[in-house]
Amino acid sequence: MSSNKESGWLREYEKLKQTLPKDEAIGFIDGVHPTHNVQPAYGWIKKGVRKEIFANTGRSRLNLSGIIVAQRFSLRRLILL
Repeated sequence: MSSNKESGWLREYEKLKQTLPKDEAIGFIDGVHPTHNVQPAYGWIKKGVRKEIFANTGRSRLNLSGIIVAQRFSLRRLILL
């Protein structure tokens, strides 16, 4: 993001915080998608030796969204299956 866009966004954000009603809050949300099963990236296994890595059965991805409420720094998480 350019510094002009960033400073413009910050001005708008500060203005929003100043005029926000008491019963409303500003939140920032982000989604992550961790995998359910093991995905090894490296390991100490002798070359030529087959190593079995056990995995769970079932769904391989879980959709999670988390939100932070800026004024209170309180965290919330939403689980979307």
